[in-house]
Amino acid sequence: RIQRLEASGVIKRRVALVDPEKVKHSSDTSRLYFTGFWIGERPVQALGLGRTQDSADVDDELRLSHKENTFSFTAADVDLRSDGSASITYMLENYDADWRSTQPEARITYYKVPPGAYTLVIRNTNSSGQQGKRELRIVISPPWWATTAAYGIYVICFAGVIFGIHTIQKRRVIQAERERAKDRELAQAKNIEEAYQQLDNLKTRFFTNISHEF
Repeated sequence: RIQRLEASGVIKRRVALVDPEKVKHSSDTSRLYFTGFWIGERPVQALGLGRTQDSADVDDELRLSHKENTFSFTAADVDLRSDGSASITYMLENYDADWRSTQPEARITYYKVPPGAYTLVIRNTNSSGQQGKRELRIVISPPWWATTAAYGIYVICFAGVIFGIHTIQKRRVIQAERERAKDRELAQAKNIEEAYQQLDNLKTRFFTNISHEF
């Protein structure tokens, strides 16, 4: 029964008939949301993680530094037909081994997550039996000394050190060979000089003998 106030001030009553068979029921009565996100104790709702200003909602990507590797979140399932007993399961892909269960709006915290690319997934089953899922990609950047560029510099420096050591060793070997060659040349020159000296002595003795005979 519907009451309507006419312009004349007279209230007229009308009856609205509804055919239950023609009423369309929505098969999707719930929505799954990230309702909050914190880096340490600092909320990040204002960092543009969602469609609205006050929620960390929607499939999105959050980039963190290696110092921001402790974070937490809350999630909720807005289901008009739910009695409030439904739970939410979640997993940080590439970190968690199994799915975990939590209650709506319970704050879940991850501590000291190592650098890498992860996907935070929450899911639930609403009162209609439909499954909902929400994902948030989280990328934790490594420190500067553990980046690909840094490793490239390390490789270049290591190669430079190896090349420098090789060059020094090569110079030492060449210098040692030159010194040994010089020693051999000096020894050969000395041997030749001794041979000439011996020959000269023989000549002297020969001519001395001949002069004595005459």
